[in-house]
Amino acid sequence: MKKLLLVLLVLSMLLTSCYAADDKDKCKENTGSIDLSKKLASLNEGIEFSNNNVNITKGGDYTIFGNLTDGMIYINTDEKVKLRLDGVNITNSLGCAIFFDNCEKGFITIEDGSENFISYNSPSCETEADAAIFSNDDLEIKGSGKLTINGNYKHAIASDDDVSVQNGSIIITSIEHGIKANGKVEITGGNIDISSKGGKGLKADEEIVIEGGNININESEEGMESEGTILINDGTINITASDDGINTGNSNSKSDFRFGEGGMKNPDMMPPMFNENEMIPPHDEQIPNNDRGNRHEREQNMMIPEFNEDKMPQMPNRDFGGKKSEMMGGFGRVDEETALAHSITINGGTLNITANGDGIDSNGNLTIGGGNITINGPEKNGNGAIDYAGTFSITGGDVIALSSAGMIALPNADKTQNSISITFDNKYDIGSVVSVKDENGNEIISKTSDNTYQYMFLSSSHIKEGNKYNIYIDGTLIETVTATNGVLTSGKKANSGFGGGRNDKNMRPAKPSDDKKPNKINTEIKIDFKGTDIKFNQSPVIKNGTTLVPLRSIFEAFGMEVNWNDETKTVTAKKDNITITLQIGNKTANVNENEISLNTEPEIINNYTMVPVRFISESIGLNVEWNSALNKITIS
Repeated sequence: MKKLLLVLLVLSMLLTSCYAADDKDKCKENTGSIDLSKKLASLNEGIEFSNNNVNITKGGDYTIFGNLTDGMIYINTDEKVKLRLDGVNITNSLGCAIFFDNCEKGFITIEDGSENFISYNSPSCETEADAAIFSNDDLEIKGSGKLTINGNYKHAIASDDDVSVQNGSIIITSIEHGIKANGKVEITGGNIDISSKGGKGLKADEEIVIEGGNININESEEGMESEGTILINDGTINITASDDGINTGNSNSKSDFRFGEGGMKNPDMMPPMFNENEMIPPHDEQIPNNDRGNRHEREQNMMIPEFNEDKMPQMPNRDFGGKKSEMMGGFGRVDEETALAHSITINGGTLNITANGDGIDSNGNLTIGGGNITINGPEKNGNGAIDYAGTFSITGGDVIALSSAGMIALPNADKTQNSISITFDNKYDIGSVVSVKDENGNEIISKTSDNTYQYMFLSSSHIKEGNKYNIYIDGTLIETVTATNGVLTSGKKANSGFGGGRNDKNMRPAKPSDDKKPNKINTEIKIDFKGTDIKFNQSPVIKNGTTLVPLRSIFEAFGMEVNWNDETKTVTAKKDNITITLQIGNKTANVNENEISLNTEPEIINNYTMVPVRFISESIGLNVEWNSALNKITIS
């Protein structure tokens, strides 16, 4: 009796284990093979051939091999289905190649030693299946063989739910996205090569999770994009992107209230641009006589694009104190809930990102707790190596970025390991070698640049407070800095960055104080707005590396309503849902009640109220470009 009970118990455990396994449906009760070339199946039930398609209507574990042209494997059942690819070649010009239309969960196993090829060129008839491998349900891919996928119409792999890749060698070419999921994309291992020429390498509506594997994403518009969150714990990831390398929130996120090249990234939150008839001529002779007497007071506090002494465009310094700084950074502001919903978290792994847009772009919080991160580019000033909308913290790992100096986003001062932010006087070419050594000659990092650059950000646990560090380029000593607790900023444009919670006590310019430099008046600087040069009675003034212009002319050109408080010497400018407040002699401005730290305070020069031009322009969603050949600022 006891032996019988023991046998029954063991059988029960085996059955429970079998039924509980994620990749089995009724264990091995329905297994078979499918020869695509001969259109033969070893099972008489659950598999049929129709119109050059293989229809699977019953759950099971199927081994598939052979060639199929202008046909697909179509799955429609309430049970789980596993497809074992063991030397298949499927090309379909009429629709997707493998279509999990309905099943409890879909599985693809790439059999050991096998090579498999899948390609499609058009959408499936009367379906929304727009990928070479498409599933309406969760899809899991694993195995130790090789799978090559050509998504010649849109995507390579897509699911209306989740996509999980555990291992295997997968080579993907797609017109749009490489791997796309309406839910989560999760990669835990494998070797994955993606060329997504017109879209994202990895795209998810909810989250992207990388736990391991070797991932190469080339020729992509963006390497990874999640409308929700991105979490990277391990793996080796190489990304080359024409736009952002890693991005959360996407272009339609209402939380993305930031400016980039070409203006604000979120049109829904952007104040309406003026049409050609709405531009108010800035010339003094067109101001009504009864209003000219108030011109001086109403010009008090106008801020516009900032330029260094070489007249290169600068981004105003964002310094948000107190609680406001918790949710401020990059070019914008999001609430705490949104910051968490669109966060990027990197805890480990090796990332090498080359991007023409932002290297890492979070519409929420950005948290780096470990890993080795290298960011190459961007080369254009309208983007930055790092951008974020919530908070930015680095508590571990090594981060180095070489990029343009037009947009700089730094970690929150109280949320980072020791870091160095330096803007060089000159631009350097591809192939130059940047090396950072401590005072004893020990090399902290050495990197050969993959792009032209004028800015470097370095964060490492090897940077110790109080120690001196030498920065070399091609063996030439460029600058020596002394590390502080937090972020050390240095260089002509050290204060040009955007970033929440920056603290002036952490800023030690290696150059002489700008306060000792004389003002520079350059009557040749032209400012073009919508194809028309703005004329000023008072010429633009360069002070402390910042271009100041008369307040009244700029505000009226932008169609803003201006109010002046003579008692507090404060000007308030409004347009649509944007309110800007500035005060004479005060380096702190306000945009929609959020405090902004300026390089140079508004002041009165020759009876004209002068303000930094870039700050005002970008605060209302305009783009600022500098043309050194024409000595001209263009605002669009």
